[in-house]
Amino acid sequence: MSENTPITQKPTKAAYWDKKHKIRGLHPDVRVYRNTESRRYKEDIEQINFISWLRLNHPELTDRCFHVPNETQSAIQYQAKLTKMGRNKGIPDLMFYGIPIAIEMKKTINASVKPEQKEHLNRMAEDGLFACVCFGDEAAKLAIADFLKQ
Repeated sequence: MSENTPITQKPTKAAYWDKKHKIRGLHPDVRVYRNTESRRYKEDIEQINFISWLRLNHPELTDRCFHVPNETQSAIQYQAKLTKMGRNKGIPDLMFYGIPIAIEMKKTINASVKPEQKEHLNRMAEDGLFACVCFGDEAAKLAIADFLKQ
């Protein structure tokens, strides 16, 4: 092989749109994306990886993206305070103001979509938002790519 011959690598597909998902109770317009490889990262690590990628590749979206802190890893008193302050269970993890997209992040293995999450995602899809569940950071990257192609 000469030095001038380009080396072509077979493109790898890190994620896919799971059109045949078996998540019951989701509106047909709610998309489900999955990483092709299963990793043992927690959901927060997947989301941090995705946001880091978003900052580098789509800074115009990062400025409009915010995380909705609905995690339940705090004291009961603090949970009650958050509820009084307007926390709404089931709101997707990532929202974009002025841009009709909502992303519910999940880890790649042993993750499920809670009924209240399905409820909000379904309502958002019915209202015309690009609502999706992303099992992993690569899945979220693909969701952004699909959204931007529309």
